[in-house]
Amino acid sequence: MLAIIRDRKRRFVYAGLIPILLLFSLIYVYPIFSAFFVSLHDWELLSKTHNFLAFKNYLKVFQDAVFKRSFYNTLYFTFVYLFFTLVIGLSLALFLNSLVKPFQTILEVILFLPVVTITVAGALVWKWMYNPSFGVINYLLGILGMGPFKFLASPKIVIPSIIIMALWKWIGINVIIFLAGLQSIPEEFYEAARIDGASAQFLFWRITLPLLKPTLEYIFVTNILAAMQVFTEIFMLTYGGPGISSRVVAFHIYETGFRFLKIGEASAVAFILFAFILIVTAFQFRIFKREELY
Repeated sequence: MLAIIRDRKRRFVYAGLIPILLLFSLIYVYPIFSAFFVSLHDWELLSKTHNFLAFKNYLKVFQDAVFKRSFYNTLYFTFVYLFFTLVIGLSLALFLNSLVKPFQTILEVILFLPVVTITVAGALVWKWMYNPSFGVINYLLGILGMGPFKFLASPKIVIPSIIIMALWKWIGINVIIFLAGLQSIPEEFYEAARIDGASAQFLFWRITLPLLKPTLEYIFVTNILAAMQVFTEIFMLTYGGPGISSRVVAFHIYETGFRFLKIGEASAVAFILFAFILIVTAFQFRIFKREELY
C-alpha cells in the first residue's frame, strides 16, 4: 500500500514538473534559440526576405572597426569600474563597520539612496552637473582655479566621467554586501590575533580578506556582469559620443538593431557579448576555486 502511495506521489510530482519545464522553455530557452537563428540570417526589420548567411554576420562584426572600439570601451569601463568599486566599496564598509550602530545605519541609508534612484533621473542630474558652462562641478573646480573641463565632450575623460556617475549610482549596494560579509566574521578570530600582538595590517590581510572570499567572489561576478552590459548611463549622458569615444557593446547592439534595423547583425553582437561574459565568469569561478579558505 505504501509503495502504491509513493508511486502516485512521484507521478503527481513529475506531472507538475512538465508544465513548469514547458513554461521555462517558452520564457528562456525559445528566445535564446530564436535570437541565434536570427543571427545567422540577413535579417533586416523592414525586409520580408531573410537570407541565410551562416556565420557571415559574426565575421562582419569582427571586421567592424566600430565594434572593436565598442568592445575596447566596454573592457575599459568594466575593469576600471570594478577596481574602484572594490577599493572604495571595501574601504567604506570597513569604515562603517567601525562606527556605532546609529551612525552606521544613517550612513548606510545615505549610501543606498542612489541605488533606489531611477538611473535615467540620476543621469540627467549628472549631465547638468558636468555641464562646462553652468555645471556645479566646474563651478567648484573654478573656485580652486581649475577648469572648466568638458567632461562629456572630451574623448580622454568621457569614460572616466561616466564611471564616476556609475560608482555614485551602484557603490551603495556593494558597501552593504561588504558590510554584511564583515559582520559575519566571528570576532573571536580578531581577539585571538590581538592577544598574540597582531597589527591592524595583519588582521586585514590574514583574517578579514581571506574570510571575505565568498563576498568578493559574488561582487566580482555581479559587477562584471553589470558593467559589461552598461547601457543606460551611456545612452543618457553621451549617446556613445563624442564620436564613438564612449560607445559600448550594449549601445552598439541597440543602435545596430533599432536605428539601422539590422537585427541579424545586432543578434550576432549580442551572442558575442554573451560568449565573452560566459568565458569571463567561468574563469572567475576557476580562479576563486583554486584558493583555499582557512
